[in-house]
This record gives sequence, structure tokens and C-alpha cells, in this order.
Amino acid sequence: MSGALRQNEQILAWAEEGLLDAQQMSVLAEQGSLAPDAGDWKILLERVCIMAGVILLSAGVIFFFAWNWQAMHRFVKLSLALSGLSVFTALAFIASPASILYRSALLGCCIATGSVLALIGQTYQTGADVWQLFAGWALLIIPWAWLSCSAACWGLFWVVGQVALLAFFGQSQWHGLFAGLEGYQALLVIALANLVMLIFFECFYTRLLAQPRRAAQRLACFALLTALGSGGAAAWWSDEYAPLLFALLLSSGAMLVFYRQVRLDLPILAMTLFWLIVSATSGLLRLMGEMDAFFLIINAVGAFLMVSRALAFVWLARLFREYQS
Repeated sequence: MSGALRQNEQILAWAEEGLLDAQQMSVLAEQGSLAPDAGDWKILLERVCIMAGVILLSAGVIFFFAWNWQAMHRFVKLSLALSGLSVFTALAFIASPASILYRSALLGCCIATGSVLALIGQTYQTGADVWQLFAGWALLIIPWAWLSCSAACWGLFWVVGQVALLAFFGQSQWHGLFAGLEGYQALLVIALANLVMLIFFECFYTRLLAQPRRAAQRLACFALLTALGSGGAAAWWSDEYAPLLFALLLSSGAMLVFYRQVRLDLPILAMTLFWLIVSATSGLLRLMGEMDAFFLIINAVGAFLMVSRALAFVWLARLFREYQS
């Protein structure tokens, strides 16, 4: 069904551009409806209701514990949390594999796993830091996400993993392996983690996702380029961030070639150009920072931004037209 909808969307886009006349559209309409029918809307509503029900049920379990925390015995808390996880597991077991109910139930397992970990940490005071909780949660999500082949589960894994990394580098009580990391080193670690995820999904996304969409790759690219781009912009003002600028240029060149020639992906290309423009603007400000002509600096930077953005827009628009044709 999703393939037919995408095909109909392409046909309607061609009609809006004037590539198909009324006679051609009537011929295509006779072969099949170009608009979603009642069955398509029913399937969509079923998916929305199932997904919303699982998310609301998972959130209800969490809020139930938050409201009744003090009045409940620790064994009752643990039993209820494990019961919620068991219900989602049983629901996934009886559901048809690859169905929306199956993937939604496994998403509930991912969420319930986090609540169980938080409950154990709060009840028994394990002494684990916040980042350790999120890191353990991210690792335990992987089996559920692998079974579900769901973009929602992998997206939750990405979010929890990023929170674990940020919490690890943001807290100051850690004195272990990564003690003493500088800011640019932390950004490099975040970029490297997302690069691994990007490469992994580019190689195996057809096996990891029931519907091979590119949300996971774009999320990984977003975090990767954000870490390298912010460090690359700071490199013009602090020499210790120079490795990030070099990594940004290297990775951006690779992405521009790969996602243009091998596997066209306009959102990733747009993000790459955005961070290149941000880094170049920061460098221009640094080079002109010692000048006294403030009016000249503002106009020069403004002109550079307008020209660079216009060139990026023209190039991406041309690629989009080539993709549609």
C-alpha cells in the first residue's frame, strides 16, 4: 500500500508541474484511484490508534509509579513494572510478525525496559550514575529493535544513546577511563559513535527495518554533523578544536560524494551544506574580527550568507528535480 501511495503522490506531483495533461490523468485514474480510498484510511487509523495506545499505556505505567511511589512497597513496584513488560512481550508473541501490532508491542517493551531499570535503580540505590542507566537502557533496546525492525524502536535507541553520551560528558563525578577528556575530544567521541551507527545502517538497513526508510541514517548524520560542525565553527577561535574542523571537512566531502553519486539523500546533503556554511561564516568572522569597520564586517558576512545559501538552494533544487524526473 505504501508503494502505491508513493506512486500516486509522484503522479500528482507531475500533474502539478504540468508534465501530465487532463487526458493522461483520466487514463491513469481509470487504472486505479489516485486518492486514498476507505481501506487505506482504515489501515492508517488502525496504525495510529495502535501506536498511540501503546505509547499512552507505557506512559500511564510510568506516571502511575510517579504518583503512587511513596505508598507502594518495593516488591509491588517491581511486580507491576515487570508485569507491564510481560504484557507487551506476550502481546508481541501472539501478534503476527512484522504487523503494526507486533512492532508497537516491541516499542512498548523498549519503553517498559527503561522504566524497570529506573525502578531498580531508585529502589535498591545501586549507585549508578544517570549516564549508566541510559547506557544500559540503550543496550537492552537493541534486541527489541532488532526483532521489531521498526524505525520507532531504532529512533528510541538513538535518543537514549545520545542522552547517555551527553550525560556522561556532562557530569563531573566520573574518574574512570575517560577522565580528563577535553571538549573537542568529547565531541569527537559523539561524532564517532554516530558515524558507526550511520555506517551500520547504510550497510544493513534492509535487514534492520521492515520498511527501508532513512530516518535512522538521517538522525545519525544530524548528530554527527552537529558535533563536528559546532566544533569546526569553534576551531577558528580556539586551536584545540582544529581536529574537529579537519574531521568536518573530511566527512563533509565524503558525504557530498556518497549521497550525491551513490545514494541520493537530499536531507543529508542539506545538513552537510548547512554546517559547512556555519563553519565558513565563523571563519570569516574570525578573519575580519580585527578590523575596525563594523559596518563592512556585517555587510560582508551578510552577503556571504545570502550567496552561499542561494547556491546551496539552487544545487539542492536541481538535484530534487533530477530525482523526480
